Formats: sequence, C-alpha cells, structure tokens
Amino acid sequence: MRVSRLAPLLALTLVFWGLIPCAASSFFDGEFLEENWEVTLTMVGNGGAATVVTEPAGGVPGAYRQFRIWVNPFAPGSDEARVFVLHRRIGSVYDPGIEGRIDFVDYAEDAILFCGSGQGQTTGPCLWQDGNVYFIGFPIGTPSSWTHLELTGQAEEDFVLVDPSRPEGFDPSVHPDFSSDGSPIEIGFWRGKGTWGAIYNTLAGLDNWRVSINGAADVEEADLATPATWIGCQPNPCSGVGSIRFRIGDAGPIALNIFDASGRRVGGTHCRHCGRGRHVLPLTAIDDGGSPLPSGVYLVRLDTPVASATTRMIVRHP
Repeated sequence: MRVSRLAPLLALTLVFWGLIPCAASSFFDGEFLEENWEVTLTMVGNGGAATVVTEPAGGVPGAYRQFRIWVNPFAPGSDEARVFVLHRRIGSVYDPGIEGRIDFVDYAEDAILFCGSGQGQTTGPCLWQDGNVYFIGFPIGTPSSWTHLELTGQAEEDFVLVDPSRPEGFDPSVHPDFSSDGSPIEIGFWRGKGTWGAIYNTLAGLDNWRVSINGAADVEEADLATPATWIGCQPNPCSGVGSIRFRIGDAGPIALNIFDASGRRVGGTHCRHCGRGRHVLPLTAIDDGGSPLPSGVYLVRLDTPVASATTRMIVRHP
C-alpha cells in the first residue's frame, strides 16, 4: 500500500514504493571488492595457511571470493590443526540498541569446491561484538558446481566465541548479546578447515553472500517513548543502490536533506506524513538527469518537527 509520495531529489533520487515497517535487515555482497572486506587468519594447534582472492569471473554471475586453505602442512601426523579465515564486511553493522533486538539470523551463500575431499571447507555467519568474534559453522560438502546453501533461524545461543587458545578453537559457553541492551554488531562470514593428523589442501569459492537480521520490527513501546530520531544507510558503502532506514518517535512530517563533504546541500525531499516507528526507504544514487551520483562521502539528515538525526553515506562505484 502506498503511504505517501516523495518529491524528486535534486542530487539523489529515491525510488519509493512505500514506507514499510522494517522487520529485517539484510546484508549482501556479490562483488567482493577488496576495500570492502577485512580478512583475519586465526590458527589453532599446528594451524596452516590460507590465501584469499576475488576472482573477476566464474561466479553466479561475475566475481566471486576464492579460498585456498592448507591445514597441518608443517607437522603432519600431529593431533590437531585448524584454520579460520574470518571476513568482516566494512560498514555492515547492526545496532540492537537502536534498531531493536535480534530474534534470529539467517545466512545464505552460493558455494563450490574446486579441490579437496571429505566435507570440503566449513562456512557460516560471523559476528563481531565488543571486541569478540562469534560464529556458526557448517560444511559445504563437495559441490563440483555452484550450489546454494542456507542456514536459517540461528538464535543468540547458536553463535559461539572464537577462542584459538582452546583445542577446538571456540568456547561454546559464550554467546553474543542479541537483546536491545547489546552493543553494535559487525557482520561477516568465515571459511575454515580442521584436521587430526593429516594434511589438507582445499580450494573453494563463495558468491552471493547474504546475512539477514530478523526481529528489528519487534520494538517495545519504551524504545519509541522519546521523540528522538535515528537514520542509517544500507549497505554502506554502496555502489548506487541501497536503502535508508529510519525511526521516528512521533508521527508527523519528515524532511530528508543530503549534504556533500563540504557541508553544501546537494539535494533533499519531503514526505507529508510518516507514522510513528521504524521505516525503510529504497534509494538509487542518481541525479535528476539519470547519471550516477559521484563517488564520495555524503551526509543524510532526517528532520522532524521535534528532532533531527544525521548519518554518513558513502557512494563508491567499482
């Protein structure tokens, strides 16, 4: 149902299909630009090594992430060796204190195994909170062609603390905080391999990575008791297509204004009326002539009659 209409932006066109309560936040990447990812190698026992590259072609479609993991190459015959390759997507953050508690997390990817045996590599979602890393893992198996994998309905207690000081590499008794009191959570994934007394060399790929955070719409009345506003962009950085999410404490008119890095207003629009609560607004970063908005840093400000909120939006074209 269409709730309201938006006038055209001067420098940012918002493709608007209606203001919708935000029940889930989704993080996606199918391009895997190096500058969007931070990679950390964690080893347990005799460990091993890993290389990670983005291949420009051969995915479903286009670019994909490729991982070669060697396990236990330095001390064959020893009992324990594990390699965890942790991928944190820069700017992919969910804040349960602002956006609402998390009920469960869904994960999806397309996977392929080029060489290896057994269960191939282990994959799954990875979360960073308060300086700790938490993950869930499941084997990709031995798919010789691109195969879609999903792990759905994962709750707080399903994620465990990455702890390389323990023989298994994790502490199953420590979990992230999904409540509305929890700290911001950074989103990513991991690939890994473990062995007991053998040497493994595996080469695999990943494409169309997606993490969905569910439960954001289940907001307690106390969360909306104050008129303070909140606004955020997703993904950030974006290559031209994304969404603006915002929350308002009182129903009423809103205004969105866009400023460049120098503070100059480059665009804006008005919505006649928005209901109290959380909303998501699809956007496409193009000017009125249909040309892409130049790469750079922009400030998006949300104004209501009683409060304002600002977020930074990064436009980055490949």
